[in-house]
Amino acid sequence: MDSYTFALVLILGIILGVIISILPFVDFLSVLLKFFPSLVPSDFKEYKEFVSSKDYKIHKRKWTKIFFLVANIYSVFYCVIAILFDSVLLGFYCALVVSAIYFGIASNIEYKQRKLIFNKNHTNA
Repeated sequence: MDSYTFALVLILGIILGVIISILPFVDFLSVLLKFFPSLVPSDFKEYKEFVSSKDYKIHKRKWTKIFFLVANIYSVFYCVIAILFDSVLLGFYCALVVSAIYFGIASNIEYKQRKLIFNKNHTNA
């Protein structure tokens, strides 16, 4: 196994994990509306109030940290599998699958908690 390739794939996976962990909380709707202001949905004001609420900001901070674990999980699994089996490609794919499973489970739990926060804020208003 080439150490240069090993390090390069490790860094690539960590960068990919960090990018993926930031994506769930990017406000794509606001970015889209800057380019197409005529597409404002009817409940956009309610959405902006929810996104700017204190509960959502706490939720976002907590779950961003949890999603950052994707990069750590990738790097641990990649190093273990690549060293054990002496295969960079096998380590990359196995670590990618494990990270994707973790991300899927975490995003499902995050979505349910976000709905609870939205319903709590929506019923109080």
